[in-house]
Amino acid sequence: TVLSTHIVSDLDSVCRQVILMNHGRIVRFCEVKTLLAEEKADSLTQAFLSAIEKDDQKRSRQHS
Repeated sequence: TVLSTHIVSDLDSVCRQVILMNHGRIVRFCEVKTLLAEEKADSLTQAFLSAIEKDDQKRSRQHS
């Protein structure tokens, strides 16, 4: 089953795995628990924001 949403807080209760996209690109594809651990986040929303911020910084460095 595939679920697409912009409401990240709904995902942790219904999904085991997530794909995070930023500017049309896949940033992360992993299990929710892995994302939370790697981003050192208490919620999926925090993990999402952290992963997207890191991706934006990486993209910014590549274009400078």
